[in-house]
Amino acid sequence: MFDECTLQTGTVLEMKVMKQIPMGLVLAVIVMVPHWTSAAGPEPVDLGSASNFTILAGSAITSAGGTINGDVGLSPSGGSDISGVTTGQVNGTIYVIDANGPAGSVINPALLTAAKNDLTIAYTNAAGRTPTTSYGAIFDLGGLTLTSGVYKGETSFGITGSLTLDGEGNSDAVWIFQAGSTLITEPGSSVVLINRAQAKNVFWTVGSSATLMTSSAFKGTIMAITSITTDSGAVMDGRALAQNGAVTFNSVSGGLPILSISVSPATWAAGTVAAGTAQMSSSGNKITVTNNGSVAETFTLQISDEDDQNLWTHSPSKSGAGNNIYVLSGLFCAGSDSPVAGSFNQATSEDVLTATEQNATATQFTYAEGTATGVNVPVNEGRSLWLRLDTPTAGTGGIEHKITVRVGCFQP
Repeated sequence: MFDECTLQTGTVLEMKVMKQIPMGLVLAVIVMVPHWTSAAGPEPVDLGSASNFTILAGSAITSAGGTINGDVGLSPSGGSDISGVTTGQVNGTIYVIDANGPAGSVINPALLTAAKNDLTIAYTNAAGRTPTTSYGAIFDLGGLTLTSGVYKGETSFGITGSLTLDGEGNSDAVWIFQAGSTLITEPGSSVVLINRAQAKNVFWTVGSSATLMTSSAFKGTIMAITSITTDSGAVMDGRALAQNGAVTFNSVSGGLPILSISVSPATWAAGTVAAGTAQMSSSGNKITVTNNGSVAETFTLQISDEDDQNLWTHSPSKSGAGNNIYVLSGLFCAGSDSPVAGSFNQATSEDVLTATEQNATATQFTYAEGTATGVNVPVNEGRSLWLRLDTPTAGTGGIEHKITVRVGCFQP
């Protein structure tokens, strides 16, 4: 079993499928939980050891309740400056520098010092990035739709209504907002993520203090020089990291949602594939992809050919040398459902395999359920990934191909 596709890290599972093809051709399929390929745009900000903290502060931490998903830490002030925070509301660990912290807190000044140092480095890095767009003083981001980039506010950023961040199909798209002084989200405002944008890739540097007002729905990591306040009813999908001042947490919840996939079994062996036939995975050796995270996830599929592209096409049944070659398709089904051969959409030339990974669409590497961009899977549920290999009526033989199949997850 493999169990890691979180918002903090990217790791890889390899699953090889060897097929003996007439004339000596061998096909290898590799299924990988992804480290997505980044498109052009800013690189993510490395938070180092600070990435484990949902709340990190310098002078004080206070809370009137709400769920905190992640660690909480205070340094250099002592544990007595944490008020209202309990281990019952924290899905993580409360770290302090002395024995005066809340019941159940852990004394680890070295860890806190390292995290605060890493926060300073991360802030300096993010605040020093060259802007792709600059705004004047006291600029309201509400109503805008922004793609990946570095956005600088001369003094303050505000959000009234909705700010939409468009990932343009890239789950590695990064946004960095540089507020010279303050960040203030108005009551009922929201940051909305679309087209695979993820909260883990949104970073806010704030020269002094940030305030998320009542019922704000916020996305991203706030790194403030001084203080951060979240008011009642606010929801923060991100982190509140204050270098010198206090964090006041009165939100409904805070922290990054956990996206996690497990894939099993580790190997699919399909046996001999005869010319002119379609070979499918069976119920006895299907690949199961399970949502182990804390939120509903959308699983996505990418397929690419790592070898000679001239030997693959969308329709091996067509006549002519250009079409007399192999194709691999994949789809998801619910539970124990078994797809029939016709479930795989191979109706258009979009099924051609290329060296560049191709996302599933309505006509390419289709899904038995869900949408063209993915399959939404609730927590603790799974879907079956089925593969189909179509072979030509006559082959060139003696060719080994490596096909990469990537299963990805993002929060819908």
